[in-house]
Amino acid sequence: MFAPEDLDEFLGRLLDGAAPVKAAASLADMPSAAKKACCRPPRSFRRFSTGA
Repeated sequence: MFAPEDLDEFLGRLLDGAAPVKAAASLADMPSAAKKACCRPPRSFRRFSTGA
């Protein structure tokens, strides 16, 4: 579905300048997180991945 080099580039952008953080006690799945953010999963992922 995605080329490995595209995923590597995405991961590189995602981690660029990221500071280490303590792991959360629990994690939400994308549909639950999107519901909390009041937007659909693809839009919430786009916001997360681009900051827009």
